[in-house]
Amino acid sequence: MRVIQCWLSIWLVSFCGMTALAELAPGTAKSIRQILEVGFEPGRESLPKAKSLHEAAVKSGDKSPEMAYAYGLVLLKQFKPKEAVEQFRLAAEHPEAPYWPAWQALIFTHFSAKETTAGYDRLFAFAKRVQSASPEIALEDQKRFVQWMGQLAGALDKLAESPKALETVRKNEVRLRDLIAEPLQPNYDEGRHEASDAAMLVETELDDAKQQQQSKNEQERIEKQGKIEADAEAAKKKAEVVKKSAEDWKRWLDDQLKQNDRLLARLEKDYGLLERRAQENLETQNQIDREINISRNLAQGTGKQGAVTRTNSRLTNSRLSSSQSPQQRVDQLLNQKIQLQLDFDRTLQEGFAVSQNATRVFQQRDLAMKKYQQMTGLLVKEEAATQKWQDRLKKDGAKLKAPVSDKGGAVTRTLTKAKSLRTYIDFDINDERQRMLDQIDPPKAANN
Repeated sequence: MRVIQCWLSIWLVSFCGMTALAELAPGTAKSIRQILEVGFEPGRESLPKAKSLHEAAVKSGDKSPEMAYAYGLVLLKQFKPKEAVEQFRLAAEHPEAPYWPAWQALIFTHFSAKETTAGYDRLFAFAKRVQSASPEIALEDQKRFVQWMGQLAGALDKLAESPKALETVRKNEVRLRDLIAEPLQPNYDEGRHEASDAAMLVETELDDAKQQQQSKNEQERIEKQGKIEADAEAAKKKAEVVKKSAEDWKRWLDDQLKQNDRLLARLEKDYGLLERRAQENLETQNQIDREINISRNLAQGTGKQGAVTRTNSRLTNSRLSSSQSPQQRVDQLLNQKIQLQLDFDRTLQEGFAVSQNATRVFQQRDLAMKKYQQMTGLLVKEEAATQKWQDRLKKDGAKLKAPVSDKGGAVTRTLTKAKSLRTYIDFDINDERQRMLDQIDPPKAANN
């Protein structure tokens, strides 16, 4: 599942811009924090409030690219892609300090809206500027940007829906490759590989969904046509298999295992990230529970005001104001806990999606080895990575149940997913928001 790419992936603009937010003027940092906090709140009033904050900051003379980028994230969150593009453009084309993540957001948003011409124009300009901005951009950052370009090019190649569209994509990729310096070509190719891996995952998922639907049709067909046709089909398949030489089978197996092992390693990393995210969510909920108890004690007159003051956690940064009662604070904290629980549930769902992908990849790998052993009599050693995933999947299988699919629903959903840019390369506005907030107020390191 490409949910993980995202994470999983990864992987689009998760690394920092060249200008650290921590170096912003205090007033600018404060405005950005307020815009990102207010603009991502649920409800109809969040966007007007964020707009007022942004307009006030700009009116005061603050035209920093980070400010425009933060407001663009809010607009994208509030389903205003056209307005968001304009803010991303302002941030990307800032005459003094172009904000590099805004370039990626701008390009991604154009292609997501199927504004192909504008997307390629921005992409070509980005490729030129990234390589001409040295030493403003470190070599490692250049490599990451070029890898992202390769991933995007691979995604667009997979999304082409007609021979003519594919021809256009590949012509533009030739032009893009020509803009990439020779030392950075391997990074571009690595990005292309990431897009190919994502395509294999969604294709595997689609094959699985089709197989489930076909199994029902196959049963009806077997009942009607009887054992003769079934035997004939099996004989045909066997004849086709026999045609392959031992050398062909070895080459086929090597290709299968290489790609499957790479996918398993990537999914293992994604699963670990999800586990850490779930653990952090639970810890945050525990901290909220403690603060709820404190506020309830205050409401009952049994607690002391000093207890709130001494609470030192990052969740108690918004303290009780003079106009806020303890009960109101409890209600506010309960709402926060509900949101955290929703995020926790989504994390579990994403972890389950990773587990399902790994199951399919492992099954493919196992079938490949069994087929190879059957045809050549040779044994393939089980690799450590595969064994690790096998143990994990057994554990997950005991805890989780596969979702029930409706008639053709799984196939339809997967086909839709295969046609989405986010399947191959993602831009997570929530991750970008948190990245900016963390750079303004870095999280405190945990005490050993």
